[in-house]
Amino acid sequence: MSSHASDPQSSMPLPKVPSDHQHHPSLVIKHYLDLIADTPILQRSCLNAANIPKNSITDPYAKVSSAREFSFLQHLLLHMPSNMLGFDAGKSFHVNCHEHLGFAALSSNTPLDALKSLVNFSGLTYSFFSLNLTVKNTFVRLTLEDQYDLGELYIFYLLRDITFVITAGR
Repeated sequence: MSSHASDPQSSMPLPKVPSDHQHHPSLVIKHYLDLIADTPILQRSCLNAANIPKNSITDPYAKVSSAREFSFLQHLLLHMPSNMLGFDAGKSFHVNCHEHLGFAALSSNTPLDALKSLVNFSGLTYSFFSLNLTVKNTFVRLTLEDQYDLGELYIFYLLRDITFVITAGR
C-alpha cells in the first residue's frame, strides 16, 4: 500500500464548505474506522493521511474539520473503491450520533415528528445536503439537495445520508 504523499489522487481538490459547517465530532470518524476494523493498517493510513490523531477518536470533545474528514475519506476510497462504503456508513450511524438533535428525535412522539426535527434542524446534522420534507396525507417525501460540490465524495455522502434516514426511520 502506498503512502498518501505518493498516491496519484492525493492532490484531488477537497470539497469546499462554509466555515460554519466545518467541524464534526470525532465520533463520525470512529464510525468510518469501524467500517474497516479488519484492516488496522488502512485505519492508521487513513488517519495519518488526514492528520487526525488516533487518541482524538475516543475523546468525546474532540472535533474533526470537514477538510480532514474529506482527506480521510478520499484516502479510504482510494484504497477501497466501493460505492457500498457510503451505504455501510449510513447503516452504522444512529440517531444518537447527532448528539442533542438525535436525542430530540429519539424523544419524538412519532417517526414523522422525529424526521421533522431532523429536517428543521438539519444544520445540526453532519449532512452536506439541504433537507426538505413534504407531507401530504399519508405521503411523505424527503428530498436531499446539493449544497456543495462534493466532487468524488458525492456518491459516498449521498448513500450515507439516504441510508441513515432509512435506518433511523425503522
